[in-house]
Amino acid sequence: MFITALDLGTAEIKLLVAEVGKDGKLSIIEAVRMPSGGVNKGEVTDVDAAAAALAIAFDEIAGIDKTVLDNVFVNINGKRVVVNGSRGIAAVSRGTNEISQEDIDRAIAGAEAIKTDKNLRKIHTLVQEYIVDGIDQIQNPLGMSGTRLEVYSMIVSAFTEVLNNLTQAIERAGGRVEEENIVFGPLAASHAALTKAHKDLGVVLIDIGAGTTSMSVFEENKLASIKVFPIGAAHITNDLAVKLKSSIAIAEKVKISFGHALAKEMSTRDKINLSDIDPKLKGAITRREVAEVIESRLSEIFELVWNELKAVKKTHLPAGVILCGGGAKTSGIVDLARQELNLPVHMANCEVGIFDVASQDMIEKLEDVQFIVASGLLVEGSSQLGGQDGPKGPGIWGAIKKIVKHIKP
Repeated sequence: MFITALDLGTAEIKLLVAEVGKDGKLSIIEAVRMPSGGVNKGEVTDVDAAAAALAIAFDEIAGIDKTVLDNVFVNINGKRVVVNGSRGIAAVSRGTNEISQEDIDRAIAGAEAIKTDKNLRKIHTLVQEYIVDGIDQIQNPLGMSGTRLEVYSMIVSAFTEVLNNLTQAIERAGGRVEEENIVFGPLAASHAALTKAHKDLGVVLIDIGAGTTSMSVFEENKLASIKVFPIGAAHITNDLAVKLKSSIAIAEKVKISFGHALAKEMSTRDKINLSDIDPKLKGAITRREVAEVIESRLSEIFELVWNELKAVKKTHLPAGVILCGGGAKTSGIVDLARQELNLPVHMANCEVGIFDVASQDMIEKLEDVQFIVASGLLVEGSSQLGGQDGPKGPGIWGAIKKIVKHIKP
């Protein structure tokens, strides 16, 4: 059996293909990065263009096996994914007052009965904690004694149009995706980038993509906040294109080759001759000027994160900040994030030991922070299909515990 993880982003498509062994261990067979299309700020906005881009990416893995696209796990992002907190209550049904799975299911169903827009479809129920007769912080109440069971959950929903556009693009390109295989992007990233220790201590994971930036905050092993902002690394490129009076492609090249997140660390004497990059361009720009553009936009992103941390009263997180995504590869970003958020900051760390990896080249691909979401989708797929969870120690493969479709963060 194969699992294909699809991180469908605004700028790039990332694919990871794994074969599930008899022991449940995942053997990584292929990792693919291709240009995306038809996606804007995390949403499929042009089904035909997205399908065309996906078809090219799928062609790269089609030769592995005819069933390689039968189990596609994909992320969903964007402003039309909605998260609401909800509580459900159930009276314990047994005369012995022992809490059964039926009681748990009824409490969760009560939480899921939250009133939402009729065009929204639920994609996740994230159980945060159970409360038995007023005693909170319970992770698994099965078999406990009590008369009243409460559950606090976060319900993640997406607009029907968004889900339909996503599944149509995948299916037109030759893939097959079930609705339960669609995973909210920040949740997928947290599966991959955070350990239980991170979540217990308190941590914020920031995933800076091209079109969006997501954040998820955990403390005491509970999800305190999960957000997607419609701003990402592509906005930096757009700002640079305006500054340089150049094409997006040239601005991206300048950003990657000469960019830095902290302007004060760049010399005003270090100049970039624009004609060396594009003969059509004239003049020069200093590396400090480039850095000023980058720092301004990244500071805006970190300000959005900081405001959310203040709103949920989570400004003191011992495990600090974990960065991932393509935008997190910007030189100097760790120092800027530390300056703006006043927290310890680290790049997402990859531990590939639980996988069978074919080559050193494959290991290097998996260690790229741009593959964090795809990695989390693989682990989620393995969990759903009865495979092994990730280890609880350091590394990106934090354990995922899933009961039916009710996900514990």
